[in-house]
Amino acid sequence: MNLDIKDNNKVVFVTGVSSGLGLEILKAFLEKGFKVCGTTRDVKALEKVIPKNPNLLLLQVNVLEDASVQEAVNKAIAHFGDLHVLINNHGCAVIGAIEEFSVEELKDQYEINVFSVLRVIKAVLPHFRSKKSGQIITVGSMLSTAGTGIMGGYGSSKGALAILTESLAIEVKPLGIKVTGWHPGQFESKINDNQKRVKEVIPEYNTNQRVEYYLSHKFQTGQSKPEKQAQLIIHLTQIENPPVNIYIGSDSRLFAQKKIQSMEQSLKEWEPFTTFDALN
Repeated sequence: MNLDIKDNNKVVFVTGVSSGLGLEILKAFLEKGFKVCGTTRDVKALEKVIPKNPNLLLLQVNVLEDASVQEAVNKAIAHFGDLHVLINNHGCAVIGAIEEFSVEELKDQYEINVFSVLRVIKAVLPHFRSKKSGQIITVGSMLSTAGTGIMGGYGSSKGALAILTESLAIEVKPLGIKVTGWHPGQFESKINDNQKRVKEVIPEYNTNQRVEYYLSHKFQTGQSKPEKQAQLIIHLTQIENPPVNIYIGSDSRLFAQKKIQSMEQSLKEWEPFTTFDALN
């Protein structure tokens, strides 16, 4: 596959650039000569890590507030004169069995992983629509593909985001706007190091033991390094017809394949129900 850069004359808006994948995306685009606007909750801390660059604009943004997000998008367009690519990278993870989640804990998970992403998308879409072009890449997770124990809260929020992204892709394609859901497998990130747990655990689910097992085995297979992902994301901005969904890493691909196999098996086994023949 040819990963040459054909057009780096683009302005890229990246959320969640303080560490991990977001930081690698920011650095990779800068190294290739793109203009980059990165959002974070703490600009001063990030300025200690990233040297000054005329092609870089760092903005302190609260993605939970409409005004803060819209102001950041307006500043990026005013500063660079345009905006071509939005990469929604921010997110958080709370671990626990579904019954262990309080409604408020699950709401908070969705507020960050779904509604704040929608907030950023809605802030950039008027600009993209006005010029009939633009690209949106939304970082999801392999866990958006299928349910899994103790990660159901996080996975369900990423699943909602995946459907939102697919629907958006259908709606804005006639407007010249490209949309891709990016579904990585496990990789080193502070979202793993700083994972929160539900406040109240139920002994029968063995949540704490399962979390410790997960944390001790999470990088044994399928690890897709953030810096490699960043290079592939750059490639997505260079191709005419990027995919609506792409699965990154061997573990993400395996997860998707197992989901397909499970659906095919269920459709075959329960065909009398799908055709209502079971009632005859």
